[in-house]
Amino acid sequence: MRTAPMRIALALLLVAVSGCMGMQASYPAASASAAPASALVGIWRVTAVNGQPLPAASPMESNVTVERSSLMLQANHNYALSITAHAGSESPAEVNQNGTWSASGNVLTLNASTSRVTRFTYSLAANTLTLREDAVTYTLERS
Repeated sequence: MRTAPMRIALALLLVAVSGCMGMQASYPAASASAAPASALVGIWRVTAVNGQPLPAASPMESNVTVERSSLMLQANHNYALSITAHAGSESPAEVNQNGTWSASGNVLTLNASTSRVTRFTYSLAANTLTLREDAVTYTLERS
């Protein structure tokens, strides 16, 4: 039998890997006005999901609240994603994911060390990075 912390960790892993930061989808053609990949390097803190400031309901998992999340994009094209969330009234738990990233046009691709590939369109304005996947929009601020 799984313990409550194990259930929350599994739920958070689903949020982190399969939902919270993009899924396979169709994307518009690369835009000539997209920011160069080097402009994406840095630590980004998620500030809102679908316009709702964190903490916010997960757009992919019912009864899961995302407390905080950050995405570090390194110049060597490695990335680290951290999400702290909780299901219902359980204590928050943190899930981390890492791998490599690339950007082409206005598409950001995360290749997780688990072999899962996630893609989303992005736009960059000053210190605000907006990531979009179908009906979900994530707003991130440079830390």
